[in-house]
Amino acid sequence: MKGKIERILKDLGLEIYGFCRFSDVGELLPTRNRSTIPEKAATVITLLFPYRIPINEKRNVSLYAVGLDYHDIILKKLSAAKEKLSIEFPNNNFAAFSDNSPIREARAAYLSGLGFLGQNSLIIHPQYGSYCFIGEIVCDLELEEYSQPLGYCKKCGKCISDCLGGALCTQNGEVVFKKENCLSFLTQKKGELTDTQKEKIKKGGLVWGCDACSDVCPMNSGADYSNIEDFYASTMPYLDENNVSLSTDRAYGYKGEKILLRNLGILSEKGGNNN
Repeated sequence: MKGKIERILKDLGLEIYGFCRFSDVGELLPTRNRSTIPEKAATVITLLFPYRIPINEKRNVSLYAVGLDYHDIILKKLSAAKEKLSIEFPNNNFAAFSDNSPIREARAAYLSGLGFLGQNSLIIHPQYGSYCFIGEIVCDLELEEYSQPLGYCKKCGKCISDCLGGALCTQNGEVVFKKENCLSFLTQKKGELTDTQKEKIKKGGLVWGCDACSDVCPMNSGADYSNIEDFYASTMPYLDENNVSLSTDRAYGYKGEKILLRNLGILSEKGGNNN
């Protein structure tokens, strides 16, 4: 059974995958699509999609957002896999997720043996580093054998000390993530921003997202570029007032122009709580 699944994934060009028990992934997140999970879910097929590509020009958006919307790219690939699996196993049920997932994705990837778990809660693949998106196919197939976790990162603390927003900190020996301080969160946040939040966005220098904790990770040193051609198409690494309206097919497009224009205003020191 596992061999059949692997053949289907490889035939579709899905090369980085692993398997974990659904019962091990922990409490589900309260997403709207959690109801699509098969009633007798037993297995999570976890897949990684490396997105790092060479950018030799000025960039003011997070690396994951320089190309076309990854949601569309990944879900298209997952949907194709789901269709093939449904044909191969007509008596079983499958559900595909990426990003907006009820599954705790980094944990599923860790349990599926796809990488080391970083102090910043990101999965770090041995070849592609933490520059990877995660996708899952949940099914009610029972496998004879599941993947084994690789372990944890080196815990050097660089992601904590170099977090530009102070979102990562240590409390009682445990790393705590404070979402409200994360630059990636702040660049997406609607409504009024405080002066402190604006200063953090200025410090990051990006209109959208943040790469700091990945960029300083020593386990990302020498990470390979993506093996997925779709991430190289139609790149737009620099946003300004002239091309914001063209961003509907980007990962940040769903937030609309106002937030992007606000952030551009903050970075140019024009103020900009204009959303």
